[in-house]
Amino acid sequence: MLVLKVNSFADFLKISRKKSGISSKNLARKVNKGDAYVSQIENGRNKNPDYVTAYKLLKAIGIDEANIEDILLQYKIFSPNKLTEEELAEESYITEKLMNDPSYQHEQTERQIEWLESVEKSIDKQAEEIKNELMLFANINIDKFQLVTSNLNKLILSMSTEHENYLFFTNLFSKDLTELNEESKKKIIRIIGEEIKKSRKENGWWGEIPDR
Repeated sequence: MLVLKVNSFADFLKISRKKSGISSKNLARKVNKGDAYVSQIENGRNKNPDYVTAYKLLKAIGIDEANIEDILLQYKIFSPNKLTEEELAEESYITEKLMNDPSYQHEQTERQIEWLESVEKSIDKQAEEIKNELMLFANINIDKFQLVTSNLNKLILSMSTEHENYLFFTNLFSKDLTELNEESKKKIIRIIGEEIKKSRKENGWWGEIPDR
């Protein structure tokens, strides 16, 4: 079948449909669309038919399937795969161009520094708040909180050498534990206690194992 060269997909569809002898209503029904669907495309009221439907329309009027994708490409009706390829190529081009732009690099460095400074200030503020709260309760029960802060310090300092401790700490405190109800908190404490006892037994602990 001769591939027509016209300026718009609407005109191409209209001319090709008439050559095939199919009415716009019947063609719309062939692709499971409403009776007015094809007319809306041909009259310019629907200027953006999707790729799958456009493909079916051309196939239904007898266009060789080997030519359909190229025809649709000519009218900038891209297949999902083609669109993805073009988007990735454009993104790659932009990224490469920006990475070689000294002013862009300087701007990104400045933004990174600003972000890091803001994070550092936030952490310093929170650390001070934590310290003040711990000191408040330490004054009430010094023995208990000496043990708490000692264990917390031990866990945090071990994270740089023991990755599982890093994962345990970050996964635990990435959750808002204040959302737990009293029963859930008691359950977690009980499970942790049982796991510590089991771990100590496995590591050859002798004598009575404390609950703390």
